[in-house]
Amino acid sequence: MSYSNIFKRIVVLIIAIIFINGCADLEFAYKTNKSILKIKGLTYLFVEGSEAGEIYSYTVSNIGGSNESNFTYKLLISSKKTILAEVIEKDATASKFSIEYTIIYNLFNAVEGCKIFTTEISNKDFYDSVSEGYSFGSDFAKEEVSKKLIYKNVGQFLYEAGEITNLKECISEN
Repeated sequence: MSYSNIFKRIVVLIIAIIFINGCADLEFAYKTNKSILKIKGLTYLFVEGSEAGEIYSYTVSNIGGSNESNFTYKLLISSKKTILAEVIEKDATASKFSIEYTIIYNLFNAVEGCKIFTTEISNKDFYDSVSEGYSFGSDFAKEEVSKKLIYKNVGQFLYEAGEITNLKECISEN
């Protein structure tokens, strides 16, 4: 085997390793469940709290929505966002922050008039503060972390709600 063939194989191997390593943090979408498909387009959404618009938009993009007069299910979502300074430097500036979302989901069967599913999902991530007088980098990092957490939180809800076997079975409030 010639040196040029060996060199070509090494280059291909290096490119493959770089490609695989670049996809190491790839997160796959949650599988679509039949229960989620049953509520798709039949659910009235009401979202309140932190980042309500972003949560509403992402949820509607996954399960659709229904107007106030024609729905079978009602999904009430309440969110709370907490930002904390995690690392404080000697000069009293924060260099690392955490964002935590706690979102409560309540799914109701409007026809039966009862709650069929409830869950509270919390998730947390960190971002670094960029100083030097400009906050664009910090603001961008905070926004990206927030979106990532919202998408992950809603995805977890969709996965859990997809495990519901009977959408007519009410749960007790106790």
